[in-house]
Parts: sequence; structure tokens; C-alpha cells
Amino acid sequence: MRLGRNRGILSVFWKGLLIVLPACLIFAVIWMRSNIVALEYEIGQLEKQRIHLIDEKRDLIAKRAELGSFKRIEYSALNRMGLRYTDRKRVFYIKTVQAPAPFTARFIKDK
Repeated sequence: MRLGRNRGILSVFWKGLLIVLPACLIFAVIWMRSNIVALEYEIGQLEKQRIHLIDEKRDLIAKRAELGSFKRIEYSALNRMGLRYTDRKRVFYIKTVQAPAPFTARFIKDK
């Protein structure tokens, strides 16, 4: 008698498990699929952002090259700052003289 009662409880447990387990598995598959779709969407957004940043980098490199070009610097120096090329007759060359070395004193022992 006792054996039959335990089998009855065990069979109810297995029947309940057979009903709940597939429902949990279906829920897990749906949850995993929704997370995968969300990650794919995020990857797409990041890819668009990466392409935009690459374009912006290319534009900034071109702008830096334009601003740093010798012609532009020369134009700014001549027209905006009023600098002019010097006449060779008006150039003074300054010769640098080496400063004297510091005086050192020491004691010399006789041999």
C-alpha cells in the first residue's frame, strides 16, 4: 500500500514536470531569440556610427592638411600678419661666442 502511494506522488510530480518543463524551454528560447534580435539591432547602430566616424575622420584629416599647408601659412603670414620676405642686404648674422668655462681649482700632491 505504501508503495502505491509513493508512486502516485511521484507520477504527479513527473506529470507536472512534463507540463512545466516544455513551457520553460519555450520561454527560454523566446527570451534568447529576443536578446539576439536586440544585439543585432545594436550592432547595426554601432556599424552606422562607425561609418559616420570614419567619414568624419577623413574630413578632419583633409581639413588639417588644408590648414597646415605651406601655401595657406604663407598667405596668412603675408596678408594677415603683415610679414614680408627679408632683403638679403638687410640681414645681420650674429656669431655666437662660446662662454668661458668655469674656473676650477684643485690640490695637486707632490710625488
